[in-house]
Amino acid sequence: NASPGNEITAQTDFTQPFGEKQTLEAGLKSIWRRNSSVADVDTFFTALAPDFARSPRRATNFDYDQNVQAAYATYAFSLSKKLSGSLGGRVERTTLTARFRTTDTGFGRSYTTPLPNGNAQYSFSDATSLRLAYSRRITRPNIYYLNPYVDRSDPSYLAYGNPNLDPELTDSYELSYNTGGKIASLNAALAVQRTGNAIEQVRLATDRPGLTAQTFANVAANTFYMLTTYGSVKPTAKWDISGGPNLRYVVRRSPALNAERRGWQVDMVFNTSYKLTKTLTLQGNLYTNTPEPAIQGTGSSNLYYEFGAKKSFLNEKLDLSLNLSNPFNNTWTYRGTVNTPYFSEQGGYVSYQRAIRVYLAYAYGKAEGGRQRKSIRNDDVKGGGGKQGGR
Repeated sequence: NASPGNEITAQTDFTQPFGEKQTLEAGLKSIWRRNSSVADVDTFFTALAPDFARSPRRATNFDYDQNVQAAYATYAFSLSKKLSGSLGGRVERTTLTARFRTTDTGFGRSYTTPLPNGNAQYSFSDATSLRLAYSRRITRPNIYYLNPYVDRSDPSYLAYGNPNLDPELTDSYELSYNTGGKIASLNAALAVQRTGNAIEQVRLATDRPGLTAQTFANVAANTFYMLTTYGSVKPTAKWDISGGPNLRYVVRRSPALNAERRGWQVDMVFNTSYKLTKTLTLQGNLYTNTPEPAIQGTGSSNLYYEFGAKKSFLNEKLDLSLNLSNPFNNTWTYRGTVNTPYFSEQGGYVSYQRAIRVYLAYAYGKAEGGRQRKSIRNDDVKGGGGKQGGR
């Protein structure tokens, strides 16, 4: 199985201030994506050949092009020294083309999506503020969710993607509080995120006992009620600690599946670093989460941690880092459950986590004219796993 692909982005941004209290930002952006999945399958049928032989019926050659053209504008203003805000939006045009080269068939579609946003901020002081924000964002499925190739490598279930998936649209409402000083800082936010056409992993019964099928569909309306916290503190001049817990209450509803799931999920991030000398720093970080309720069961918990050291050379221009990941557990088993009116399943897979990583970084030259205000960030694609059409 090979999955070649490429992504090309062109972007331009324009900023025009109007006095000291008003600013207009505008821009254009185009993204051209091409993804493919090519797979050949050898099967063993003694009636046809004495050994494994190529099976043309199980081969796939799937191309998927996704082109996005977008325009945005944001008007930022200050009503007083303490009160400011912004209003804006994006309009995105998406064009899709799919080709099944093994059968010489395909399809195409296009759609236009408006994405408004706005926020208001009240500053109690230079270090403390309260912010209210709204935004809508689009998340497009990648080829992992779209490829209709049927993966039959597991005898207990079939897995395939759905090329007719629609993108997810998420409305977010957030009230956040920020405060900070030289020794400590804190960010706390209450947020609600709602996705009305969420892409969910769906397990289906088949006509063979003990065999189920897995695919993806826009079958749920998901709402997340969240309390997120992140803080940092310096116990000493050489020691930094940051991180915090995040709490989510998840509500998933699917009339198509006649299912509803509710439950809590908690995750924790922790980072620390200690500067032993001017050129030697010790580092550590940890991430963990409890299982998340899924529309047909539960997901898996997770634990990842890392220890390391960074040494600087050549007047701090050259950095050499050595990191050790998960030294106390070589593997982590990701377990999940599926519960439907027709069957129940428990499954899991083992991931090797222990690793040693070496990083080398060299800084040269000096940036002139300040740092760029805008950078290219393509975060509109829903992430997936490594098996095309699989888990």
